[in-house]
Amino acid sequence: MKKVIIIALVAIVAILAIVLIVTSGDNSQAPVLTAQGLYNKISENVTLPTDMISRNSEELDMRYGIDTTKAQDFIFMANSTSYYVDTIAIFKVENSEDRKTIKEQLTTIKQQAMNSMNNYDAEQYKIASDGEVIISGNYVCLFMTNDISKVKSTFNDNI
Repeated sequence: MKKVIIIALVAIVAILAIVLIVTSGDNSQAPVLTAQGLYNKISENVTLPTDMISRNSEELDMRYGIDTTKAQDFIFMANSTSYYVDTIAIFKVENSEDRKTIKEQLTTIKQQAMNSMNNYDAEQYKIASDGEVIISGNYVCLFMTNDISKVKSTFNDNI
């Protein structure tokens, strides 16, 4: 009887050891980046204009009707002059209806940029028309800059 108990205890210890080994593998994940962190990664990989400035909540609400309280995190970087359309906007939004609303608002911004540059500056018009508004997971983004594919791939690699 003693041998059976010892064998059972050894078996239990062995099973626990195997479970511990299997579950203690490298579970570390890359840290989740903030919107600012995502923008920083993009700006490291893509040449953006040096005069990009951050738009704050009040300005986004007043200019575009974007209620930033619907976002858990956001960054809205745009060229400091209205002559250039370069914009990188990243909103992390949990609620799907709020994501749709912000996507519509960012689409309106893109359309306004296209309208203002049409018949005015062909290069800026192309940047605006090639720009993209995307939803990826909980993120809603507006990317208008010279290298959209590199911006998108950098963004996707870091979310």
